[in-house]
Amino acid sequence: MKIGKKESGEKMRKVYLILILIGLASLYTAWKPGLINFGEKEAGADKLDEQKNTFVKIPTILEDSTILPQKKEPITILILGSDQRNEEAARSDSIMLTRYDPERNQMKVVSIMRDSYMNIPGYGYSKINHAYSWGGKDLMKETIEKNFGIKINHVALINFEGFTKLIDELIPEGIKVNVSPEMIKYFHWNMNPGEHNLHSQELLQYVRFRHDGNNDFGRVDRQQEVISKIKDKVMEKMQKGKGVSTMLSMIRSGKEVVETDISFPNMIEYGMNIMLHPIQDVQSLRIPVNKSFNDKMTDHAGLVLQYDEKLNKAALQQFLGTDSLADAK
Repeated sequence: MKIGKKESGEKMRKVYLILILIGLASLYTAWKPGLINFGEKEAGADKLDEQKNTFVKIPTILEDSTILPQKKEPITILILGSDQRNEEAARSDSIMLTRYDPERNQMKVVSIMRDSYMNIPGYGYSKINHAYSWGGKDLMKETIEKNFGIKINHVALINFEGFTKLIDELIPEGIKVNVSPEMIKYFHWNMNPGEHNLHSQELLQYVRFRHDGNNDFGRVDRQQEVISKIKDKVMEKMQKGKGVSTMLSMIRSGKEVVETDISFPNMIEYGMNIMLHPIQDVQSLRIPVNKSFNDKMTDHAGLVLQYDEKLNKAALQQFLGTDSLADAK
């Protein structure tokens, strides 16, 4: 009996997918002993044989097996965008908390205004972005945890060059955003106002722009907008046919440009959980919240945002959830 080319190709794709799953299972055996039950592999393979479009069905197949651990607890990651150039002192250009909850397929994003006036441990009150200049990511993490009473699981640091490289690697087609006349004039872009797909350097300029009536508030809005659209692009790529290989490629690209305390095994674990439990809902918050702050001129820190500490602490804790609190078990 002759096997047609189409049937042969389909079988090869199924074999290829099974090999990928076995490879991932091997990685988890090395890192997480006892989490994988190889006795379920054949059942998983049987399910693969029933699928017509196996790559698209990867998350469903894995979720129905014990190859990987099931849903995890929420994790909170502090993401710092650094504007360090050459040998200059670094400042934190963007300060964001991202919280992924696999039980709810949800991500929450909190942007903290860099001029927020708060108590920096060991230094007293100043702009929060001074914490990074004085003590790096560790002092920034400690400052946020102590001022807001929350627990941060990990910290990730990315600079301008790393941001543009990561976007080029992960989303070469660019991200569609609405470009304003003020941006075009300021950056001397050769385009008309309206929607455009921006790439690497242009997208970086877009999220950092603050030379209009909205100043830093507009910049924070654009940062949250782009984070949400990056999420959409990544989820789309994972679900369109090569979820496992896309996830591994993203991790490889990220490790090259992002400085983080997240271990490689944890990166794999978090990546697989996101693939198994895709982010469907993104919520955002800005600190300070509306009507809770005012501009204040100080002798040592210049113009700052003085905010209602009690109100904003409660707002952030409520937004992230009780299991984000520093004393949560």
